[in-house]
Amino acid sequence: MKEDELQNHSPQLHVWMWLKIGLMSFGGPAAHIALIQSEVCERYKLASQQSFLRGLNFAMLLPGPEAQQLATYLGWRIGGIPGGLVAGLGFVIPGAIFMIAATIALHELGNVPLVDAVFRGVQPVVVALVAFALFNIAKRALTGPAAIAMAVAAFAAGQFLGVSFPLIAVVAALTSLMVMPNLPAEAAETTEIQAPGAGDRRRAVSILAICVGLWLAVTMLCVFVLPAEPFATIARLITTAALVTFGGAYAVISYVGDQAVGVLGWISSNDLLDGLAVAETIPGPLVLFNTYVGTLAGYKIGITGAVTGGVLAMFYTFLPSLGVVLAGAPYVERLYAIGPIRSALIGVSAAVVGAIAKLALFLFLTVCLPAGQPAWTNIAITALAAIAIWSGKVSALVLILAGAAAGIVLYSI
Repeated sequence: MKEDELQNHSPQLHVWMWLKIGLMSFGGPAAHIALIQSEVCERYKLASQQSFLRGLNFAMLLPGPEAQQLATYLGWRIGGIPGGLVAGLGFVIPGAIFMIAATIALHELGNVPLVDAVFRGVQPVVVALVAFALFNIAKRALTGPAAIAMAVAAFAAGQFLGVSFPLIAVVAALTSLMVMPNLPAEAAETTEIQAPGAGDRRRAVSILAICVGLWLAVTMLCVFVLPAEPFATIARLITTAALVTFGGAYAVISYVGDQAVGVLGWISSNDLLDGLAVAETIPGPLVLFNTYVGTLAGYKIGITGAVTGGVLAMFYTFLPSLGVVLAGAPYVERLYAIGPIRSALIGVSAAVVGAIAKLALFLFLTVCLPAGQPAWTNIAITALAAIAIWSGKVSALVLILAGAAAGIVLYSI
């Protein structure tokens, strides 16, 4: 379909389609991307397969949640900047509302034994899901001995030396540029979109200026109007995560979870597991885990603080993605054809693998070897969940529900 033909669909259809995708997007980034392709390209035929693949490649180059970035890019292709905003926000707002409400409800019901039993049954399933994500990301990212070595070094630096992920990512990118400085640029795909011109440059600068202005305004609100703790800290933590965590949702979760548990003390290791379980269960991108963390961080000053913390975490998570995608969309072909950028991203991707390996080890030790003692029931549930995941026949949502049922049965016994 030509681009001018795509513009003829009603705006109401676009809004409803993206809200529906947001409400249907269960099962993690791979499932979300497949759903977007099915609905946008196959069912509604609002974008070509070529546009979809270009958008996916673009999203893989950026820090932050690739499924939301893909949705924003396709929305831009369909309806310009308003279309990109509708797509990007429609994909995440339903899940964010669910996440804030679920976090508050679970915190209020935290002392109910049955609720506790449900999450104790889900936690081993979360361990298996993270391990499977680690396997898939490593298989894609570790393309040679140099990448494997950088992943091992990133894991060791984070696990044993306590180096923060942003610093690890920067060092990995520079190392990759030195090791692979002459990586050939990938040829740009043919495209029906005209090359970007002066109007696109002015528009990109305007979009970025608006996003920076919004960020500054909300951050000043956090620093000078709202209680600085935790809201100013939420601004700093989530902004850092949004800007430097390449590699998708699990890279973000690894960094934010590590900071929230080990550095800031906002949540416990069990809270971390519960947040992952909720993020896997509700619709929307897994990076809504950030909203969970922000909600719990604000809960110490009441329900209003919890809602404020969750909304701020969502704002700081998704504003950079919206701004960068809408500003950079006209330049997708040129950006992806730059060899050094792709070289640096090989190193960053390897660092992501190391960070997720650290998260997987932490979860395994917490759930399956608490206090250094084997929890055989949890080990058995983790093993069964891993077998089911690797079979490819059981969705993440079904496994989460099965784990919850197992927790209830064990509680009853």
